[in-house]
Amino acid sequence: MRIEHTSAQFYNYGYNHNYKNNIYFGNKGRIPKFLLPKQLGKSEAFSGKFERIASYLSIDEADIAKAAANASGRQLNFLEKLSQAFNSLNFYKDATKQDNPQIVLDIFKSVKRPTDEHILFAEHNKTSFRDIQDIFTLTGRDYNALDLANYIQNELYKGNNDSVRVIKEMLQSPYRDSYTRNIDDYYSYLTLNSNNKNAIKELDELLKTNRFSKKFFDQELDIAETLTHIPTGKTELFNSENLHKYYSKEGNQILRLIPFDNLPYDNHDNLKAIEENLLDIYRTTNADNISIRKRLINRLNYLSNYSPEFCKDHDALTALKNLFERTDENKHLEKFIDMAISEQLNFNTIGELTKILETVPPKKAIIFFDNLRDIVATTKGNDRIKALKEHLCDPVFETSYMKEIRQEKEKLGYIRKRPLGTVKQRLRNLFRVTRYKLSPDKIQYGDIPTGKAAKYSHARTLEVPGRTNPPETIKSENPIPAETTFEQTPKATSPHQPKVSIADEQSVPPSVPDPIKNNSNPGGNNHIKANQQSGELRQHTLSDFSALLAAWFFNK
Repeated sequence: MRIEHTSAQFYNYGYNHNYKNNIYFGNKGRIPKFLLPKQLGKSEAFSGKFERIASYLSIDEADIAKAAANASGRQLNFLEKLSQAFNSLNFYKDATKQDNPQIVLDIFKSVKRPTDEHILFAEHNKTSFRDIQDIFTLTGRDYNALDLANYIQNELYKGNNDSVRVIKEMLQSPYRDSYTRNIDDYYSYLTLNSNNKNAIKELDELLKTNRFSKKFFDQELDIAETLTHIPTGKTELFNSENLHKYYSKEGNQILRLIPFDNLPYDNHDNLKAIEENLLDIYRTTNADNISIRKRLINRLNYLSNYSPEFCKDHDALTALKNLFERTDENKHLEKFIDMAISEQLNFNTIGELTKILETVPPKKAIIFFDNLRDIVATTKGNDRIKALKEHLCDPVFETSYMKEIRQEKEKLGYIRKRPLGTVKQRLRNLFRVTRYKLSPDKIQYGDIPTGKAAKYSHARTLEVPGRTNPPETIKSENPIPAETTFEQTPKATSPHQPKVSIADEQSVPPSVPDPIKNNSNPGGNNHIKANQQSGELRQHTLSDFSALLAAWFFNK
């Protein structure tokens, strides 16, 4: 069955060049050519497109049809896009300043294989079609050169009229191949010299004498962008000299997160103390700690509603600086802060977070994080500190106020009791208690050395159960992650150790084990004996856990 069509049906429908044997009818699908009437030629199929192009250029439709008689679908689409760009560029111009529409047909004929990059350049050019013609002539079939033209016009100069001049100079330069193949290497230089009329000539000279350094210009651009974020003339320490002296890419990223507009410029002494702390943060930021620092500062910015308290109070900023330094030394602390941010721990200021960490050792805070989060969510101030000290290992802790609310809801039937859920919580918590007893913290949070002192003051302590002698440390050249001492009592039901109590793990004074001593061969067999003791401790894990489980059921 033959499908009859008229030329009017092809109005506003384009030819899909990706399917040589099909005609594309908008949203109605593709029709195979052999189903079309034989008397319908290409000129009739594209009559609607020719009419639109003629209206854009104010040229007779017959002239358009003649110029595009042998054009492919891609070429015809290119001509239509060119005509649209021509109409947009010249519509509001004075008649004496408008481009001659014939130049559109000249460009159409000269570009034998148009691409999306050709269309992109024509649509975003804001100068004249004579410039478009010149650029297409210089690029020819070099698609790297065409990419360079689009990159400079749309990314670097954002449609600025100088973009055409820069593109022409780069494509006519003896270093054209270097520019077209490695344009990213020159991004920083071109950005810094966007207002320099001789930028390309000077760049050619740098390349000729082998004095061009991408690293140097990347650093200069990074500092320039940071300085635009800092109010000029209001700060003493944050100037070009100090940013060059202590430069790091990560440090500049941190500074751009600090809202300098909130600094107390009316209080010189307070401002100076804040700037000194900020400069310390800038100097100590590196690739290893940039991630956690950015996350914490962004969280503080969000919590304080774009008026961060750590930018107004030098004591708060000192606490933040000290926390950053301790995080560098203690990976458990870094992990806890990451969890606190990810799990939306309820703290509003850096002071609240610091107080929590001064109360609970980082490793313990990680293991009992669910309990800690519930306590922090329902308590404040001294009540929070007391609850963290006394009830961190209690999986179902709740304040008297929250308990009254829960009981009232249960009484009214709004919620149901969930004894099975409570049992699951307690059993899961017993695993955490056992896990923490097998790897307790060793160094208190407040005792973690920072800065230069950290390189010399860290010591590795070997713990041996059963010893009661004063502690002796073995100095380590490399600092180890700082951890905290877990205060525990002897364990129950073990034939090797006295009875245990899990009621309150932090209320008992810490027991201090003594390291293994071997004067004849320092450090020779210490690790063997320590491993034996560690294996002996793990051997009784099951019996210890059974005792803990029994204690919970009897004390329920």
